[in-house]
Amino acid sequence: MTPFQRGATLALLLLTACAAPASSTPLPTSPTSPVTSQTLPPAAPTVAPPTVTLPPPPTETATATATRIDTPTATASPVPSATPTPNPPPTSAAPVATPLRAVATAPAGLTPTAASPATAVATLPPVSLTNGVLPAISARHKAIYQGSVAQGKDLRMFTIVGDCNSQPAVYLRRVVTGEFPAAGLPASLRATVDYFSQSFPRVSLAAGGGFTAAAMNDPVWADGALCGTTQTPFQCEVWVSRASVVFIQIGTGDQYQWQTFESHLRPLIEHALSKSVLPVLVTKADDLETRSGGAPPDFINSVVRRLAREYDVPLIDFWQATRSLPNNGLLDEGDLDFHLSPAGMDLHLRLTIEVLDAIRR
Repeated sequence: MTPFQRGATLALLLLTACAAPASSTPLPTSPTSPVTSQTLPPAAPTVAPPTVTLPPPPTETATATATRIDTPTATASPVPSATPTPNPPPTSAAPVATPLRAVATAPAGLTPTAASPATAVATLPPVSLTNGVLPAISARHKAIYQGSVAQGKDLRMFTIVGDCNSQPAVYLRRVVTGEFPAAGLPASLRATVDYFSQSFPRVSLAAGGGFTAAAMNDPVWADGALCGTTQTPFQCEVWVSRASVVFIQIGTGDQYQWQTFESHLRPLIEHALSKSVLPVLVTKADDLETRSGGAPPDFINSVVRRLAREYDVPLIDFWQATRSLPNNGLLDEGDLDFHLSPAGMDLHLRLTIEVLDAIRR
């Protein structure tokens, strides 16, 4: 089986792992405990985190505040003042997937394997730091990144938080397995892959099928063995990973909770900034909240773009980038496509590496 076929097979195995299907009821929308009606599944056996000396557990709650950076020159995308009524779903219960809970020990180094002809990097659309897809990394962004060392962070570690399209098999671990042809990247980007090599095999504590923005702020979904009972999955991952950069791509699973999405995204950005960790926001390739949840077109991505401007943090406009791919970089799953295709996965990784390269230089 070729690496391309393996990637497609892995993606197909995750068809039900991310967002609730259209025939499901919405998850509870309480800002403080969106999933408390669910029974927390038993935790997987605890795997030791990377061998590092960790600071004491943070004591902030999910609503920890940080100074917001308002940019007067930026024109924010307006959010409708009237909240449309979503399409009422049937009464069947919505399954909630169990977030990944294990932490893999990163190897000392990473040597990318040879590029697969079926997924050659040359087939990816060209990307630019000025075309609206990738952010221009400012001096302020780099200062946050460099300043993370003072809070015990590792400049060679980044992490990701998100839903099914952020799970290891379809994202970072594709570099480790060779399914993403990192060896075919330009020399500067290969050097960046090596610089952040410990990040690619690691399993994030805050990335898993079924994750919503609300669940990111709910301690019931955190790994209690590592972070106690008061830390949220996002806080736990930021602390345990010691990452200096965190990519936040969330929203696919919020198809029925789009009205409260912004109120749950803000604490993630603010907590990262309060820890001198640089958050990179990422839009999503699907429009599931509009197709199945009754939201205005482009609602969640518009929120992500607006908050990136408001807090002056980098944004990858993955939605914009995937418009040039077949089926917008998504698997053909009928009317409600939301899992990334192999081409979408490749582009996801390429843009991630491009931004990391700009940040570290």
